[in-house]
Amino acid sequence: MGYIAPYVLKSEYACACCGKVPYEVCGPVVEMPTFYYVLFESFKWFREDWGKAVNITSGYRCPAHNQQVGGVPMSLHIFGGALDMKFRDDEETAKAAKAIDDSCPDLRMGVYLKGESRLHCDVGYLVIPRMSEAWVQGERFGDKYD
Repeated sequence: MGYIAPYVLKSEYACACCGKVPYEVCGPVVEMPTFYYVLFESFKWFREDWGKAVNITSGYRCPAHNQQVGGVPMSLHIFGGALDMKFRDDEETAKAAKAIDDSCPDLRMGVYLKGESRLHCDVGYLVIPRMSEAWVQGERFGDKYD
């Protein structure tokens, strides 16, 4: 099926405009670098706790595509260190956010409710030097979901 990590298809992680992924993810490396390993392993823990399929809508974005979709200039998506997920409704999104809190508290997470029903998770805290003071372990942003 083209999985690049447990529960992550290359087709859903790859850039939507050019189909590329970071070289380190699918290149001829012996072991995936920690940055990607932590992202994919955290998603695996969440997915197994969640117990059902998760719609990944964005992973890696080339700079041109990131700009086209209105992503911030130094988005973690440009580095391939983020996953966006879409859920059925705001209630399901809030439950998924709670599941991520429980299974992957180190991930940075953005929660978008009010009809958007999506989550953004990233490992920006592993980027050195940090591009932003907001790239800290366990950072929560976006809508309140408790």
